[in-house]
Parts: sequence; C-alpha cells; structure tokens
Amino acid sequence: MIPLFIFPVEPLSAYVDRIWGWTDEDEMPDILPGTGCELFFYDNPPNLISSDSKQKLPKFHSGCTRYSGIKLVSESKITFLAVRFRSSALRHFIPMNISELTDNIFSGEELWGSFGARFEREVFSFEKNDDRVEVIQRNLLMLLERYKKNDEWLDEFISGIYYSQGDFSISDYCDNCSLSIRQIERLVVSSVGVPPKYFHRTARFQRVLRSILLSRRKSYLADAYDSGYYDQSHFIRDFKHYTGESPSAYLTDKRFMSHFYNTSRSTAVNLL
Repeated sequence: MIPLFIFPVEPLSAYVDRIWGWTDEDEMPDILPGTGCELFFYDNPPNLISSDSKQKLPKFHSGCTRYSGIKLVSESKITFLAVRFRSSALRHFIPMNISELTDNIFSGEELWGSFGARFEREVFSFEKNDDRVEVIQRNLLMLLERYKKNDEWLDEFISGIYYSQGDFSISDYCDNCSLSIRQIERLVVSSVGVPPKYFHRTARFQRVLRSILLSRRKSYLADAYDSGYYDQSHFIRDFKHYTGESPSAYLTDKRFMSHFYNTSRSTAVNLL
C-alpha cells in the first residue's frame, strides 16, 4: 500500500481535516460507526457487503456511518482518494441535512445532480493524484460558496461536545444559549446525523480506538480511563457495541497494520 496525505488549501482547512488515499491496497478495513463524513473517489470501487447482498459502490460517493459499520471487499487491488470532513463540516457543502446521509451511501450525482456528475468526470479525467486533488479542492470551494451555512457557532458547539470528557449532558452546554434543549438537539441531529449524547459517546470511543491502533498497543485501559470511561467493563460494552467484538478479539496484528486512522495534522507529512 502507498499512502497519500494532503493538507487542504486554506479556505477549506476549517472544514476539511485532510485529503488522503491509498494506492494498490489488497484489502480494506471495516468502516466503523464514527462522527465524521468522507467523500470517496475510487478507481476500482469495492463491494459493500451486507448480511444478504453485495453491492458495488459508486466510484464517487459519500456517506456517514453512525449506527452500523460497513464491510468492504474487492476482487482486485484498491486505489482511492478521500476527503475527510470535520464532524459537522459536510453540511456546508451539501443541499440536505446530514441526517439524510446517516448510514446511507449517496453517489456524487445523487448529492449534487449534474454538478456531481461533472465533478466525477473531472476528477477521473486525470491520472495523477496532484491533478485530481486540485480538481477536488476547486469543486469543493464552489460547493462551499453555494451551500455554506451562517451558523458557525453550531460547529463550535459540536466541537465542544466532541472533545468533552467523562459524563455528558446537553444541558451543560445550553446555559448561555437562547435556544431550548430540544431545539439544540434537533440542530445537532441535522448537522452530524445523531443525537448529541450518542455523538459524544461515539467520539469518545473513536478517540480511544485511534490511540490504541496508532500506538499498536494491545493494552487499552490507560487510554480508556483518560477518555472518561469508568472502568474496564464500561469500555468493553462500548467496544462491543461499535465493533461487534471484544477488545481481545479485535486487537490483532492485522488490525494494527490496516486501519483508517492517520497521524495528526501536526505530525503528518504532505506526500505529494
């Protein structure tokens, strides 16, 4: 596998964490429920596997896994570019609420009509990744100009939920807000696809799993306690909820070698 990691241009950096990709990967890791959204551009898209079907993914698509993970398989080596949005950022680029994307996959054309179809054609008209990245960023800037929301405070509010430690209550975040708790909850669901408490729960689990996989440590209690888990059984319950397995079954050498987590922006290197 050849990884790519590209910082977005400045107008996009408030919304896009990174543009990244893999080249000639034999096998894709499972995609677990998360807090963000991504756009994928596959040269040879894999198949999405469910309990009773196999579906070829669109070459250009997006989706937000929230309650259910995704299993991907392919008969050939996989090459892709992806845009990783910050938690509530994709809403500034699309005409619908994020809640419509929850545990669904939309092609670029389904998201943006003729603009999405043209976006896809432009990206795949180039062979080199640097040309593709330029096209992706140019089109994202056009979408941002068209769909950007004016409630930046909501992004800050959601970021506060994402990074909060320990127990979480939405009322703790509404003391200085003119909106009711119910109004805030509706806004969060429309922006990230799930209620605030579940979003916080997922963010906490993902932070711990990311730390474990990047450090390649099978011991996890220190990370769990640092992120606000009460005890080992508390963390194991969440682990089984999001992965379907116990930590001892999930944390294998294979999982340490292949996952969708990247190093932080402060330590990453632009590989193009």
